[in-house]
Amino acid sequence: MAQVEGVKHADLQAVAFHMLSKCAEQTAAFEECYANNASASKCAEEFKAVAACAKDLVAEAAAAAKEEWHHYTACLDMMGGKYSYCRPEKAAFDTAFPLE
Repeated sequence: MAQVEGVKHADLQAVAFHMLSKCAEQTAAFEECYANNASASKCAEEFKAVAACAKDLVAEAAAAAKEEWHHYTACLDMMGGKYSYCRPEKAAFDTAFPLE
């Protein structure tokens, strides 16, 4: 997963499934650009749009489900990002911040 400035890896992991729907337009534009260019640097603006969407989504999730978010991302951090060890925390987070 690419880096987004100011956002931890566990944060991006926690909202990865949400990004599929909430950031679909930005992601599609980046993927199209990347597929049509030999250099990823030509897609910097498209990547910035994906990163901004991800950052907004992280902030939205953290605000909407503060306690569940904290427990889930802390678990992902402690367990090296292995979802299988964080199923109870993920279930609580998914209840508090459901997929749309």
